[in-house]
Order: sequence, then structure tokens, then C-alpha cells
Amino acid sequence: MSDQATQGVDAPLDPSVWKTGRKRRRSRARKVISRHLGYYCFRAAHAVVCRLPWSMGRGLAWLVGTAAYWLLTRERNTALQQLTRVYGAERTPAEIHVLAREVFRHTASVLIDWVILRRWSREELRARFPDVAGEIERLHQELARTSSGVVAITAHLGNWELLGHCFGLFAPGLLVTLAKRIYFERYQDFIHRLRTGHGLEVVYTDESARKVLRALHAGKLVAFLSDQDLRTNSGVFVEFFGLPAYTVTFPVEVALKTRTKLLFYVLVRTGKGFRVLRRGPFDLPQTGDKEADVLASTQLWTSILEEEVRRYPAQWTWIHARWRTMPDSPRRQWDHRLKQDRDREGDRDREED
Repeated sequence: MSDQATQGVDAPLDPSVWKTGRKRRRSRARKVISRHLGYYCFRAAHAVVCRLPWSMGRGLAWLVGTAAYWLLTRERNTALQQLTRVYGAERTPAEIHVLAREVFRHTASVLIDWVILRRWSREELRARFPDVAGEIERLHQELARTSSGVVAITAHLGNWELLGHCFGLFAPGLLVTLAKRIYFERYQDFIHRLRTGHGLEVVYTDESARKVLRALHAGKLVAFLSDQDLRTNSGVFVEFFGLPAYTVTFPVEVALKTRTKLLFYVLVRTGKGFRVLRRGPFDLPQTGDKEADVLASTQLWTSILEEEVRRYPAQWTWIHARWRTMPDSPRRQWDHRLKQDRDREGDRDREED
């Protein structure tokens, strides 16, 4: 077992895992070739996997996840270190390794389950997962009676892609989700078609925030995936598993500005099916102190997320460096430089494509 996998919960962060510097730049020709080759391989894999029986897809996810655990060294070390920091006092190193492998297998199942089940009809999904369909339809009816939009917090817990697909089928026109645009246009167009093919509406982070406000005024459910360490200056540190976690505040700022309620929901895997976990909607504090209200509201949903992750630890993305940003990081300075570099790289990529 590696040294960093056996470190105690108070051990310093390994810079090889938490490195935030720029990646080594590849030549333009190599970048173009690798992106197009990867795209065609992805399309070929999708064409095969989406036609598999679901039971076979689950077996494939187990194999792919196990292989990824051994091949993706950086992601494996990140997961092991974070799991050790959180569960080091509760579980043995061997148990943490087992849990990390389950995390990789679940991550593979998120994509494979999504591409297989999205080909099922509405009737097939309802017959196989009646509880999921019923919960989404009940929420749709509740919001229809109030005619009020709701800000929803979801997370990379369970299967977030499949959850959006189920909303598109069982509550068409209700859910609007925010997503980050993929810079490679072919990937972006393909993933966008998959996500929106059955009624899901997607707003991208580089689009006007007015789209979000219009959706709330129209009585829709606007969903944010806000559980990762995003590169933004609009964030605060809240407690997550006893550690300070830099967390984006835009969702609660929107809810406070529009005086809408906050809802937390995820779709988790349970045995041979799925279950919708729903908490709220909550009324957020309106004390007149904006900073205190934003902090309290962000801590509210983060604490709820921690409770659910503790119930389903293998279904959260521990491979993401959640505690990468520390309270003493000069975030405003390096984020500004990073944005400039990213914009320049994006312009070059679009010219090459």
C-alpha cells in the first residue's frame, strides 16, 4: 500500500495529488489528433454499450471500474487520500481500499446505466422503477400547485445523469439544469443531444444568468451540481466532513435574490433499482445580513449532502479533489490568471477545430 494511502486523517496533503499548476502543453497537431481519435472511440463505445441488456451493462461497469482503479493512478491516490482523511479513524486501510474500488465501479456505472436506460421507453422505466417515477411526478404536482420556481441542489452522488433523464420523461418541462460547456465542439454537441433528447433543458455556465431567473419565474426547478471545488471566486468555506471545503455560493445567492425555496435531491442506486432522496424544499434565512445568510444557506445543504454521502459513501465522486482549495489560498489572484489562460486556450482550440 502506498504511503499516502496509509496517512492519518491529520497528515499533510500530498502535492502530487493536489497539484494545481498548468498541465504540460501538447502540440496543436497532437491535440487535434487525440481529441478526434478519442471522440470516434467514444462514439463507437456508445453505439455498442447502449444496445446491451442492463444486466450485462452492470457487469461491464464492474470490469471497467476495476480496470480504471488500477490504471488511473492519480485519481486512485486522490480517492484513497480523501477517504483516509475522512474515514481513517473508522476504517482500516484495507477497508478504505475496498471502498475506493467500489467508488470507481460506481463511477463507471453512472455513464453505462445512463446510456443503456435512456433508450428505454417511458413505460418500461415506469414499470421497472415505479418509485422513482412516482416521486418525480409528485414533485411536479406540488410545484404546479404553488406556481413557484425552486432552486434545487443535486450532487455527484448516485446517478445525476439518469436523474435528469427521468425528469425529462416523468416531469417534462419541469427541470432546467446548469452544466459546464465542453470546449471540444463535437463532444459538446453529442453530449448535449444525449441530455436533451427526452425533454431536459440545459443552460450552460457561459450563458446569461437571466435564463436561470426566467426559468424560476416560470415555475421551474433549476438544478445546480455544486458539490465540487469549482474554480470560481463566488464561494465560501463551509464544513464538510469536519474539513473546510470551498463551495460555490451562486445557487443560494439566486434563491435568496428571488426569494425561492431550496430543494436537495439525488438519485441513488439501491440493489437492483434506484431511489430518489429528497430533502426540502427549505425556506432560506433572510436576516438582512447577506453574507451571513449565504454562509448559513450553503452550510445547510452541505450538511445534508454529508449525511447522504455517509449513507452511500461508495456513490460519491471521491476521485475529485474536493478539498483542493485551502483557506489560505490566494484564490482571487490565481483564478484571474487561470481564467485568462483558459480563455486563450479555448480560443486556440476553436480555431483548430
